[in-house]
Amino acid sequence: MIIFGATIGALTCFLGGLIAVDISSRKAAGAALGTIGIASYAGAGLGEFLTGIIIDKTAILENGKTLYDFSTLALFWVGTGLGSALLCFTTAAIVARRHAVERQTSFSS
Repeated sequence: MIIFGATIGALTCFLGGLIAVDISSRKAAGAALGTIGIASYAGAGLGEFLTGIIIDKTAILENGKTLYDFSTLALFWVGTGLGSALLCFTTAAIVARRHAVERQTSFSS
């Protein structure tokens, strides 16, 4: 769980900081960073909300005791982490392609 949390934290820092600043112009870097920060907090809130819903929906009442099954929740969070990594790599590829095009146009002119 520690490794999972550390990788999600590192990915969030990478997405929130480096990619936002790299994609935007230098004049708009602060606005891009703030927008990504707000979206990150909104996503975290939504994640906690969905976690609560999944826990409530998968709980089973048996003999007067509530039993919790976290396998569905684990699948949700692993899938969310993989989706986040996919978005990160896609964005990084777009930025790399943009920089390659900018380098080609600066060399040819």
